[in-house]
Parts: sequence; structure tokens; C-alpha cells
Amino acid sequence: MTAPIPRSAGILTGQARAVLLERFGHLVEAVFSYGAVEIDPAHLVLWVLLKGPADGLPEWYQPHRQPRPAGLPAELLDTVDAMRAAVVDCFRDHWPDPDELLIGFDSAERVRDHGGYQYFRG
Repeated sequence: MTAPIPRSAGILTGQARAVLLERFGHLVEAVFSYGAVEIDPAHLVLWVLLKGPADGLPEWYQPHRQPRPAGLPAELLDTVDAMRAAVVDCFRDHWPDPDELLIGFDSAERVRDHGGYQYFRG
């Protein structure tokens, strides 16, 4: 596979957003990405911000890279796993090593309460 063109990250993130909103719109508030993909596609980071009270949702959770957080319902975490799989599928044929994408999940409420985008810089 050839290296992706930089704007393809935005196109693929948009496709992932549409899929997540269609399948999981009751739980998904926002989907966005950032990263220096022009340097290396491995720098792509995607975030899925979830609706609902922050205390009932994962914080800085990256299911592919960390164990399941304690204290959260298994059903919610199963849904997060399904969302991650849906995002990976959107990138499957158009991105180098889509199974290794860094995809994080957090509460939209928590992100708002901690400065919006600045929350991800901390």
C-alpha cells in the first residue's frame, strides 16, 4: 500500500464519524482526529467523545492499548470496543496498519469541563 495523502486522514475520520453517529448516535457526541500524518501515519490520533455524565464514562481510555477500566459497565465497554472496530474498518483499506490506530474514548462533558481542546494537551 502506498502512503496516504495527508488529507485522507480527514476524509477517513469523516467517514468514521458518519458510521459512529449512524450506529451509536445515542452515545457519540463528537469524533475528531489530529496528528502529524504528513511526517508519519502512525502519528494519527482519533478521539470519540461520549454523551452522558463524566463519572459514568471512560477517561482517556484507549481500548487497544490498556486494560478495561474498573467500575464501568461491561456493556458500555463492549460498545466502546464495537465503536473502535467500526473506526478501524473505515481505515482498513486506506491506511497503513489500521489495527494499530490510536483511538481514544472520553466523556464530552469532562472535555468541556477541562478546557475543551486544551484537555488533550495536558
